[in-house]
Amino acid sequence: MVKIIFIGVGGWISEPYLSTTSILVKSYENTLLIEAGEGIYKALKTCGYDISDINAIVLTHRHGDHILGLPTLALMALNRGLSGLNIITHEDVVNALADLFKVIGIDFAFNTLKFKIIKPSDNLRIGSFTLYFAKAIHTVPSISVKIYVEDKCIAYSGDTKYNPDMVEFVKECDILIHEVSDYSSNAGVYGHTSYVEALDIASKANIKIFIPIHFYHQPLPIDLSYLDKKLSIFVPIPCSALEL
Repeated sequence: MVKIIFIGVGGWISEPYLSTTSILVKSYENTLLIEAGEGIYKALKTCGYDISDINAIVLTHRHGDHILGLPTLALMALNRGLSGLNIITHEDVVNALADLFKVIGIDFAFNTLKFKIIKPSDNLRIGSFTLYFAKAIHTVPSISVKIYVEDKCIAYSGDTKYNPDMVEFVKECDILIHEVSDYSSNAGVYGHTSYVEALDIASKANIKIFIPIHFYHQPLPIDLSYLDKKLSIFVPIPCSALEL
């Protein structure tokens, strides 16, 4: 059984009860955390999880709503006597985290982070998970990730403007978790995807279940009139879960 737990579903500009986007993917053997924005430690505890449950953390880019929780996680790992936090990300994020830890005065805790540096087009095996990466189109270097585990395919867009290459990358996946901004055609100006564009990718890729995330202010009603085929949709709230 594979379980997806939505620790947070908001963006940097959204209501605080949504928490920043972060996702746990659990198999029988391992647990991945995807994104670790501000407040992640509290959000994990609220949903009944802790850092000791996590085998590795995937970070897609260096914006604060995706990495600002790392200092607290690092300090808690030191306090608990854990051997470290395994971080899967690209070099731009590593450099940003080094600067962040120095600026806030805990550069000693940076060594708690054990990095596996990847590039778009790389793939990586972590326990029961096989991860594939692709370039996202955002205002800073960013990646999308696809996870194979227990014969299931789970794809996550990360922050990105409309990216037609995503269709091939996520084709036939069981789950597509895709960031959405609003229905405005201006979403791409800020490196984001609108509901309409995300639904278009899910439909063209023949996704089984589409999950919108990274809500701007509040989740919006989903206008299904944009779809030319049936598509199962799961709208997450913090601590909600989906089993596959």
